[in-house]
Amino acid sequence: MQNDSDLRELLEDPVLYSKCLSFDDLYEGMELKGTTSSITDFGIFIDIGIKHSGFSPIPRTSVGDVYKKYPIGSPADIVITSIDKERKRIQVKFKNSNW
Repeated sequence: MQNDSDLRELLEDPVLYSKCLSFDDLYEGMELKGTTSSITDFGIFIDIGIKHSGFSPIPRTSVGDVYKKYPIGSPADIVITSIDKERKRIQVKFKNSNW
């Protein structure tokens, strides 16, 4: 039975690259293509094709614009800004964004 309220089922699969198959393949400054998978009041989660998503915090003043600029399922060109291997967290920024 399909859940009509879960829009993730309608999304395309993430873009996968042979150079990035696991968390250990990532490094700061790495440029990737991903897909916006979730938007919250504090940031955007980007599916980069591995088990862990990248996260981009957003300024409080930009929250309303984010839903229009990066809707769920939209492609995202990102750069990894920090990696916390212990906690398995990936922080990213959008290549074409000021924040």
